[in-house]
Amino acid sequence: IEEGTQLSMEHLRIEPARLSTIPGSHAGLGCEVYMQITSPIRRFVDLITQQQLKLLIEKKDPVFSIEDMMRWSEEISLRHKKYSRAERDILKYWKLKYLQQHLGEIFEAKVRKKLANNNTEIELLELDCIVPVAGMGEHEDGEQLLLLINEVGLEPPRLGVKTQTPGAEVIPHRLE
Repeated sequence: IEEGTQLSMEHLRIEPARLSTIPGSHAGLGCEVYMQITSPIRRFVDLITQQQLKLLIEKKDPVFSIEDMMRWSEEISLRHKKYSRAERDILKYWKLKYLQQHLGEIFEAKVRKKLANNNTEIELLELDCIVPVAGMGEHEDGEQLLLLINEVGLEPPRLGVKTQTPGAEVIPHRLE
């Protein structure tokens, strides 16, 4: 990342967590072997993991088979993906509701990529919100813009914007 570059979520490349019966590494921590165990009252998977680990330490046979553990890990992983998606959707919804309250204001944005149907995917930098915009014309991926928000659609998520030319009278929105 070049010095002076404004950081955004696209700079992060975080691998999603995986549940497995086979020890694995943790890229973010740099550990060759990693196991996550939190409070057993918080997550079912942690209760099972702690029980299995306790029996291993006591040199006893595990209560649950590898097949059981794999089946549960697949089910829990699928549910986790659904919950994560729901969480992202809820956050985006409330960010769009915030934008509805700030129609006519100018936000800093970055072009992420050109989409089909004359749409452009942009990231509103201050809100860390990625949303499609219709009819923006030609802009380069990565280009930073000032956008006047004049329309916000919740379902499907979309924005109506007008590109602003930087100048003394153009003041981007700032979170308070």
